[in-house]
Amino acid sequence: MQRTVLVFIGPQGSGKGTQAKILADREGFHVIEMGGLLRAEAAKNTPMSEQVRAILAKGDLVPARLTIELIRKKLATLPTDANIVFDGFPRSLEQAQELDTLVRITRVVHIDVPPDVSVKRISGRLMCPAGHNYNTYYVPPEKEGICNVDKLPLVHREDDTPTAVRHRLELYNEVTTKVLEYYRGQGKLLTVNGDASVFAVSQQINQEVQVLV
Repeated sequence: MQRTVLVFIGPQGSGKGTQAKILADREGFHVIEMGGLLRAEAAKNTPMSEQVRAILAKGDLVPARLTIELIRKKLATLPTDANIVFDGFPRSLEQAQELDTLVRITRVVHIDVPPDVSVKRISGRLMCPAGHNYNTYYVPPEKEGICNVDKLPLVHREDDTPTAVRHRLELYNEVTTKVLEYYRGQGKLLTVNGDASVFAVSQQINQEVQVLV
């Protein structure tokens, strides 16, 4: 049976991670989230980790060769028939083209939200040391400041400073048009309205996924 490979694309704060988690919980998809892979690499003590730390601190776009190498390693740990959702990757045309050499993409879901919505959502974003994500406005923890799963304190991500966030949004707008056009040309692009409730967006995505899996 051929596996389903989805790509979720959207600006910072579009809810990509939340929707990917919902899909993983409901349908058993394996989530590959580039931010998590990068932060894990940054925590190491290697020449690559030093480069990643510098890029994350500035909010710059990570070179395709770095991201593809991280994804190659991640894919090697998964069953060959595992259904996958890429959360927030690829972010550039070069990355999209390189990703096509590793896996066959089934569908690309573009979660579209206005810039002001992105900024608000980012300002409320929280995570625990184990990587569980929350949002004070949209997906709050059961107990304020504490992770539901491991009961560890929640913190804002270090790279969610206003300067880094604005820079990431600018980069996103500059490069994503080419990515969307690339997948539109392949007949794989689906755009959903992300300026809605988590449930409403999930329903839009679920209707598409049920046709594929």
